[in-house]
Amino acid sequence: MKLKNEMFTIIDGNDNHIRLVLHAEHPIYQAHFPGNPITPGVCIVQMIGELLEERTGHRLALGQIVN
Repeated sequence: MKLKNEMFTIIDGNDNHIRLVLHAEHPIYQAHFPGNPITPGVCIVQMIGELLEERTGHRLALGQIVN
């Protein structure tokens, strides 16, 4: 599932950074600690992947995550 434009939107950026806004009305925030919402780690990893794909122009696949 792509999160760009649903859960977050890119505001601006350059070669060194990307600034984005998280959409507080997204359903994940209603389900993930209502009243004190946080962005789940799996969503953060997905957002990073989407941003890297956009930046590099290549389809990426996560091979491994070590805790």
